[in-house]
Amino acid sequence: MQFFGGPFLSGLSDRTGRRPVLVACLLGASLAYALLGLAETLALVVVAVALAGAAGGTQATAQAFIADSTAPEDRARGLGIIGAAFGLGLMAGPLLGGLLSLYSLQAPALAASGLALANATFGLLVLPESLPERRRSRTPLLRMDPVSGLVQTIRMGGTGTLLLAVLLLNLAFTGFFNYKPARG
Repeated sequence: MQFFGGPFLSGLSDRTGRRPVLVACLLGASLAYALLGLAETLALVVVAVALAGAAGGTQATAQAFIADSTAPEDRARGLGIIGAAFGLGLMAGPLLGGLLSLYSLQAPALAASGLALANATFGLLVLPESLPERRRSRTPLLRMDPVSGLVQTIRMGGTGTLLLAVLLLNLAFTGFFNYKPARG
């Protein structure tokens, strides 16, 4: 879902501003995790995970927020900090989820929902808009799909080979981490 949500949310943030997209996605994530924590059917779990994935495609929007709100000489540092924050979340999230699951299987999802809701509240009350009205694009909503963006990127020249290399690298890492030798 992030494959579909990411380009759309990025384009939407270029059109409406970064803050409303970030706050809406945090609210969507909060709802998705609450649904996941309260789910009693597989169908509701699938809906919750799909919603979380669609709302989770905000990395490009967060990076654009940093790029908008930092001076050019501080931009690399700001983007490095956001990358480190994403990495820390990928490490700390499973640890905290595992610890919370000792209380109940719903606790990790409900805690994630509360954390996302707290972040949405912070965004709504404190976070300023970083994209001035004059710099916003008027891209039609129908052009904000992942396929047209991928086609444009491939047509840039030289990027097709790079994208293929990244795809193969990711497939290799996935195979490496999911490989389980046969026991004999």
